Parts: sequence; structure tokens; C-alpha cells
Amino acid sequence: MSDPSQSPWLVRHRPRPHARVRLICIPFAGGAASVFRPWSDALPESIEVCAVQLPGRERRLREPLYDAMDPLMRELVAAIGPSLQSGPNPDQPFAIFGHSLGACVGFELARQLRRLYGREPVHLFASARRAPHLPDPAPLHALPEDELAAALRRMGGTPETVLADPELMRIFVPILRADLSVAENYLCPPGPRLRCPMTMLRGDADPMVTKAEALGWREHTRGPFTMRTFAAGHLFLGTHQGQVLELITTALAPVLRAGATPASPLDPTPTHRG
Repeated sequence: MSDPSQSPWLVRHRPRPHARVRLICIPFAGGAASVFRPWSDALPESIEVCAVQLPGRERRLREPLYDAMDPLMRELVAAIGPSLQSGPNPDQPFAIFGHSLGACVGFELARQLRRLYGREPVHLFASARRAPHLPDPAPLHALPEDELAAALRRMGGTPETVLADPELMRIFVPILRADLSVAENYLCPPGPRLRCPMTMLRGDADPMVTKAEALGWREHTRGPFTMRTFAAGHLFLGTHQGQVLELITTALAPVLRAGATPASPLDPTPTHRG
């Protein structure tokens, strides 16, 4: 598939076919592509937001959920990879942003696109997730529903109208459990480190990610590593949207000025396995 606009996996709320950089955005557990709708209007014209739409939500509500990384990644790479080699702008640089679940999915997506298509993102933004070689010390996906709801309240961001409504929870909980299973059971296999710059974003009051766990991301790239900490909890994309988008725009500024950059040789150094 050469045109990402034709794939159910990618949603372009505001298509910008002549943008300098494509920003592939992957939501948190239970989230959907609509989370990134405001970004399409707020980011500059030189950045096109392509939001990943996972099965089981919004227009894909009736499709089966994925609860493991490998099958999910096979389908996602098959949807995105061909557009990096063909279509109206095959040399268009791309960046990846992922929050929580989206951070580990985005990281593995970057690895698989390099392995299968020889393309890496010009920047990887990993938000609100421990480094991918670190096992999850307190997985949530199998908790009884009352304990899962309590954990969601501690994290913040899930409306109480959802948590208190049995019918909404009947729809939401299976999606959330499947997404959490993908993230919590993922440990990256050994492989070469990425070459691209990487920015890790975290909230200083996030109960899911310690500072040490966040800093572990720097083991996974040869490029420059930066960590940005917000005065926030786990789900800060809404409350700190302006700061997040300013950070992304600033980080991508060299690529926006220069356009596509040539690929460099792959790094043979194996990724750390925790």
C-alpha cells in the first residue's frame, strides 16, 4: 500500500501531502487516533500528523483487538512500510511519537522499519513509558475490574463518567486490557541500537515511570538523548499539549530546515536486554 491515507491503520485528520516531515503518533492504552486530532491544527504546516488507529476503537470498533506485540507489529509495519519506498514523496523524512503503550510500539516500529525497509525515523519521542528492556514490576492488564479502575484513578486522565458507568466500562475494559497486555508483556529482543535522536518525556508525578526507568531509554540509541520532565502525572498530553508540541517542533527544526537526510550505516552494537 503506497498511500498511508488509504490504510485503516493511519488517520490523517488534516492531510499535508507537501509537508517536510511525517509525524507518526501512537496513542496510550485505551486511546485512539482522535487523541491527536488537535495536533493536526496546532503543529506547523511543515509537519503532517499521521495518527495510528489500532483495531477495536472508533471506526475500527468491530475489528479484533491485539494483545501481543508481534502480531500487532506485523500488521502495523505492513501498513506503514511500503509508503516509505513509494508514493508521491518516498524520501519524506518521518518521526515517531508514542505515549505509554505508544512509546514501546513506536520503538519497535522504528526497529522493524529499519530492519525491513532500511528507513529510520529522524527522531523518536518516547513518552510516559519505562525503557523497553525493563520488565513491568506491577502489570495491570489482568487485575480485577475494581482494582483496574482504582489504578486508572491514580494515574488520572480517565473521566469519572467512564469509570462509574458499567456500560461504558464494558466496552472500554477489554480494549484497555488488550493494550496493556501488549505493553506489559513486551521486552525488546536484542538488536542494533537506533541511530536517531531520541527524546524521552515524563511527568514528575507519574506513578508508572521512575526517573531511572526513563533514563534507561538512552541505552537504545547512538544518537543524542534528551529527557524532558513536566510537572504532571501519567496522562499529560492534554494538560501540557502546548509544551509537548513546542518540544516536538523544536526537536524537528533541523530536519524542517534541511529536508531529508541520507541514511547512515547501521550500528552493529546489540541493544541491551534487561
